[in-house]
Amino acid sequence: MEGAVAHLRVRKRGRDRAISRPCGGMRDLFSAFNFLKQCATPGCKGLYPRRASEICQWVAFAMHDAHAIKPGAIKACTFDCFGTLIDWSSGLLAALRPLASQYAPGTSESDLLERYGRQERAVEAGPYLSYRGVLGEVTRRMFGPAADADALSRSLSTWEPFPDTVESLARLRSGFRLGVLSNIDDEMFEPILGKLGRPFEVVVTASQVRSYKPGEAHFREGLRRLGLEAHEVLHVAESRFHDIEPARRIGFRTVWVDRGRSASGAGDARPDLTVHSLAELVGLVGA
Repeated sequence: MEGAVAHLRVRKRGRDRAISRPCGGMRDLFSAFNFLKQCATPGCKGLYPRRASEICQWVAFAMHDAHAIKPGAIKACTFDCFGTLIDWSSGLLAALRPLASQYAPGTSESDLLERYGRQERAVEAGPYLSYRGVLGEVTRRMFGPAADADALSRSLSTWEPFPDTVESLARLRSGFRLGVLSNIDDEMFEPILGKLGRPFEVVVTASQVRSYKPGEAHFREGLRRLGLEAHEVLHVAESRFHDIEPARRIGFRTVWVDRGRSASGAGDARPDLTVHSLAELVGLVGA
C-alpha cells in the first residue's frame, strides 16, 4: 500500500470538494478510516461516486505492489479453523488444566500454551500421525506416559466458535466461495463443522492430504478443488507460522486475524492485511 493515494469526492455545504489522502501502508489503515469518518460528518451530504462502504473497501485494499488485494479480484476465501474460527486457546486450556493440576501443578496458562505449541509443531513435523495420534503424543510429552492420552481429543468437540464467527461466515458466503483448511482428522471435524453452520464448499483436512500445515498440501488441494489460481483466493488465519507464511509463498492473498493470543502460530510472515476479528474483515470487504 506504500505510495497509494485515496481520492474522494464529497459534497459539503452544497459544494463539491475533491480530497486526496496518501495511504502510507497497512499500518495506516485505521487512519484512512478515520479520514472517511471525518468526511461523513452531518454537514457532508454524501460520498460519491461510490457508496461509503465501497470506498472503505477500496481504501482497505488500495495497494500498488504485486501482492495487492484488489476489490473484485478475490473469488473465494479459505480459512484456518482453530484459533481463527474456533476459540482454540479457551478450549485447549480447559482440557489442559486438569492434566496440569495432576502432573505439572503450578504451571501457568501461558506456559501451558507455549509448551503445547512447541510440542505440537515437533510432532507434526515428524512422520505422519492422525491428529488424534498427534494429540496423544503431545500429551505424553507434556505430562508423561501416565497422563490420559485421549483427554485432548475427547475435549475437542466441546470447543466453541468465537462470538462473531458464524454470522461472519454467513455474510461472507453471500459474496465469496468459502473453504476451510484444517490440521485435523475428518471424523473429529464433523461436530465442529456443525457448530460453524457448514458454510464451506471445500473442506481440506490433514487426514485427506496426510500432511500438516505449514506444509503446502492443504493449500494446493484447496486450489485444485476450487479450480482457482492462488491470487484469486484470500486465506484468512490466526497462525502466521502454519498459514500466512505458506499461503503467501504459494501466492494467496492473506489476512492475519490477530486475536491477541497465539501459542503455536507465532511467526514472521507479513500478511497483506491484519484484522482483529472476522467481523472487522466482513466490514472491510463489504459483505
